[in-house]
Amino acid sequence: MTTPSFLTVIVEIEPLLLRVLEQNMTEEEVFGAFSQLMLFCRAYSLFCRDNRLMILGYTSLGVHFLYPKIEGNASPDFIPSLPELQDVVFEGLRDVLEQWRGHFGQHGGKSLLSMALSQALATSNRLQMQLGVQARVLSIHFNRNPSQYNQNYNSVMNCIFSAQKMKIIIDALVMSTFDSNLMQQACYLSKGLYMKTGYLQDFLTLLLTHYLADNTTRPHLLLPRPTTVDFKASCFDDNSAPKALAFMCSVCLTLLSASPEASCPVCETPIQPKEPTAT
Repeated sequence: MTTPSFLTVIVEIEPLLLRVLEQNMTEEEVFGAFSQLMLFCRAYSLFCRDNRLMILGYTSLGVHFLYPKIEGNASPDFIPSLPELQDVVFEGLRDVLEQWRGHFGQHGGKSLLSMALSQALATSNRLQMQLGVQARVLSIHFNRNPSQYNQNYNSVMNCIFSAQKMKIIIDALVMSTFDSNLMQQACYLSKGLYMKTGYLQDFLTLLLTHYLADNTTRPHLLLPRPTTVDFKASCFDDNSAPKALAFMCSVCLTLLSASPEASCPVCETPIQPKEPTAT
């Protein structure tokens, strides 16, 4: 008997909206990309009638439930309804677009990837305990400069460690010519699949051929694995990558580019001044 799966798809929406604003992309092309994603979600749903699905989109303004549609305090069952799946997602996407246009001056804020991952992991953990489903997360990125995800490096890494402990796979599909070291680490630590392509026409093909298999089937497939993983860390204070020398708290292991003056900024452990040694 096939074990049901719970798939959370996290989509970074803001880069697509910025391309529309810059007239490098039309709204029809944005909805076309989501139409390809809907085909993938339909194929996933047909694998098992008890498969669950949640789709989250995030911008610098917040995390949005694209599917299912949350109304009031009702708790959805997350079983996708194929006839209305695309209509519900497109309606949510239009709402996000209107909200984003209404707050144009607030664009360019921090990426809320950590908030979206937290929502995905919390829901996955609840369904794992209640229904015994196999949970995984597929994070799709359209940012031309994935290094911007390091703006909230520490909170994203906390999510990655939580996923690793809960045995929830994190997959990543980066639609850019540049790698994301943060998502490379997420996939490596959670035993997920990381792929990168700069061509939107490859979107559906990669989804169907690489990300459709569930947790049980994957060990029997020869999926591509990255030959190298960038494990570069970021400073807790300014999120920059230490260039030559870094300082780490011996209690909470916080990484800092500069030595703290009196205490650790995270756990507040006092810094003991080093006694001079006689020569």
